[in-house]
Amino acid sequence: MKITGILLILLNLIVILYPASVISDTKFNVYVPGNAGWFDTAVAISAGDTLIITATGLVSGTSGMPPSDPPDGSGYGPANNNYLAPGLERYSLVGKIGNNIPFQVGSSYSGVSNFNGTLFLAYNDEEYSDNSGGYTVDGQVKPPGTIITSDITENTNWTKSGSPYIINANNVSVTSGVTLTIDPGVEVRLADYALICYGKIIAIGTVADTITFTSNLKNPNPHDWDRILVKNEDSDGSEFKFCKIQYARIGVSFENTSSKISDSIIESCERSGVSFDSCSSIVEYCIIRNITNEGVYVASGAPEVNGNKIYNNTDGVVTDHGASIIQNNLIFDNSSYGIDNRNADDTGAIAKIVNNTLFHNGILGTGDLGANINCDNSSPIIKNNIITNSTNNVGAGYGAGIRATSGGSPVISYNDVWNNSGGNYTVYGIGSCAAGQGDIAADPKFVDASSLDFHLQDDSPCIRAASPNDGPITDIEQTQRGNPPDMGAFENISDGDQSLPVELTNFEVKLFENIVKLSWETDSETNNLGFELYRKQAGDSSFSLISSFKNNDELKGAGTSVELKKYNFLDKNIAYGFIYEYKIVQIDFSGKRIEYPKISIHVVSIQNKNIPWSSTLFSNYPNPFNPETTIKYYVQNPSALNIVIFNLSGQIVKRFSSYHTRKGYYQTIWNATDNLGQPVPTGTYFCKLTTMDYTRIIKMLYLK
Repeated sequence: MKITGILLILLNLIVILYPASVISDTKFNVYVPGNAGWFDTAVAISAGDTLIITATGLVSGTSGMPPSDPPDGSGYGPANNNYLAPGLERYSLVGKIGNNIPFQVGSSYSGVSNFNGTLFLAYNDEEYSDNSGGYTVDGQVKPPGTIITSDITENTNWTKSGSPYIINANNVSVTSGVTLTIDPGVEVRLADYALICYGKIIAIGTVADTITFTSNLKNPNPHDWDRILVKNEDSDGSEFKFCKIQYARIGVSFENTSSKISDSIIESCERSGVSFDSCSSIVEYCIIRNITNEGVYVASGAPEVNGNKIYNNTDGVVTDHGASIIQNNLIFDNSSYGIDNRNADDTGAIAKIVNNTLFHNGILGTGDLGANINCDNSSPIIKNNIITNSTNNVGAGYGAGIRATSGGSPVISYNDVWNNSGGNYTVYGIGSCAAGQGDIAADPKFVDASSLDFHLQDDSPCIRAASPNDGPITDIEQTQRGNPPDMGAFENISDGDQSLPVELTNFEVKLFENIVKLSWETDSETNNLGFELYRKQAGDSSFSLISSFKNNDELKGAGTSVELKKYNFLDKNIAYGFIYEYKIVQIDFSGKRIEYPKISIHVVSIQNKNIPWSSTLFSNYPNPFNPETTIKYYVQNPSALNIVIFNLSGQIVKRFSSYHTRKGYYQTIWNATDNLGQPVPTGTYFCKLTTMDYTRIIKMLYLK
């Protein structure tokens, strides 16, 4: 029954129903002040109704407003005597419509007898930590989304149409052997509890449509909910990509699993942004910021922390035990430590801290705290880093570049350690810490540290000053590193025009029916033994070899040649609904390996035989060119689109990004300048276009 505009008189209480949007076919009871028990007449609410409770008089009594729980003596509201209820007062409302839990509007045992003001009863008001999903904005009640109250025991897909998904009654688990797939654009809202994964979670958003895990409260704070916990071997292959995780106690925890989070934002959490325990999981290319304690915490294991931007936390990265690989990260403005590697030697594990840029950490450390890198009873390998500007005015030894304490003895080489207020190399108590082979102490010459641009200027002393051994082959922006590489997280994009032994062009991936076809060409080859082809699909933590010149003659190189050569590979082992990423590695006769830029494709359907995709990158015109060239392309499906220009060394020179909402022809003009607007040298460049369902690389020649 729908009641609209009908006045119901319940003793001295007036109940009015107005049109709005509230859950249908739900009943609730109203407790009347001054009367024992609950009023036993239920009021039916139909879809389209909003309940407004209005009463007269001044609130009085020892506890002020009514209890925050039904009248069993278990709780009280704000203790304000003679409180005049404002026009919108929600603290007097208790329980949840939809569960037949009564709402108390007064307290017979607290002395409250009457009210003056308006009390608005909205379906599951967002201000309550125990709400079930609906919330109000400017008095309008929004749909509650999908309430999740039980474990996920069969393969499940959370879609954008069912969003937001609400977890606020108890922990929810994805059971062993089960996969939860979360689509782009989904919002998951939690209060108090955790999402626990014993099976597998695949949460892969897009640049334009991220997946959000956040608080279910109107005014969120860190620790509003517990965490995403990915636990045990059955959860191997869980993946989070293009996600935002915020307001948790711990953003995401990996325990005894090989899983991954990448290209995501983890922010405003209390304990940790990402934590690892007894696992080899990966966090890469994420932004981790505004964490009350540590951005990344490693209890044990050998996780990989790669290519992240970690800032405005108490500590950037803390490792208690384990052999962590910490590389290619930009770690800055953390108040205590940039990296705190401690207690590792009691297990014999050695962490590797390689090719990071650490700037201005330890700024608020007190007591014995404050350093870019702290080695507490540990002997990590510290190599190829830029470690600078740790600033702390507490006293000597605070604000150090690299500090050893409690017997710490780091192995240090090929770093730029410069301008740290407490000393570049310091010992607090017992330990050893001194400059090693290849270390320098010089201004690294960032492009503009004040605007957080930590790329290296062309005359930086850090360029080609790092050790060529044991470091990553790409940098924080996935730019191919030189030989020798640069110190720090960013490889210099104007670092010469080094020629690669194999001049790879026209790298392309397409889907034909149920087969992915990869094609590439070489204009010239020098000592090329052959290629290896690797693939990774959503849920995989690393690339796997799928074909090699050793067992596939089609991938054998041409040795040394200046003639055009074409290569093809057909990947028939694919499945519907997955994103596949491919990379090519070239091997020369000396065994040297060079990895080329990755390409990806989204297998939207393998049942439609009207494929191939018709998105296309055309050859640029003019080519060769001077002073500019036009890059034309056709987009078949609405998609976020990226165009990257890179040089023969694989270093990114220019980026273009856009989002096209409809299919059609488009073009971009490149005027031979880099991301900073500076002219690039003449020479050979490559243009890579990537959409959700298409990737291609073309070769361009810039002449003067």
